[in-house]
Amino acid sequence: MHWLRQVYDFIYGENKGVSFIVLISFLVTFIIARSIIYMMDHNVLPDWYLFMGQTHVHHLNYGIFLLSISGYLSLVFNGNKITKWLGIIYGVGLGLTFDEFAIWFHLNDNYYARLSYEAVVVIAALLINVVYFGDLWEKIFYFIVRRKE
Repeated sequence: MHWLRQVYDFIYGENKGVSFIVLISFLVTFIIARSIIYMMDHNVLPDWYLFMGQTHVHHLNYGIFLLSISGYLSLVFNGNKITKWLGIIYGVGLGLTFDEFAIWFHLNDNYYARLSYEAVVVIAALLINVVYFGDLWEKIFYFIVRRKE
């Protein structure tokens, strides 16, 4: 984990650090969620699915709650340390929610649909752009805005 801290320190800035935390939290959550579900579906792990009556509560619901909580708390609290923790919560919520993107997009129970993988790739690409190319996009944005004035 020392190398992860070095990468974080290399790109750390006021906004880039939190974006990096969101990116890593998102990717790790997606990998862990996919691995656990795969192992449960193949009887390597016991069934941990939560049912309320006959309804299976998918983990995208946990993600929605985490996104809502982190969004609200980010409006209420301000500070570098709390922002990093909220970045972790947000990244985990994002990972849990977009891991089941096809389920909430198509409203069917096809967990292994390709659309979920594609959504995760798009979100990861966007986060990577924010982390590593944020300054470039900011300069392009301001160049375009100034030209229109």
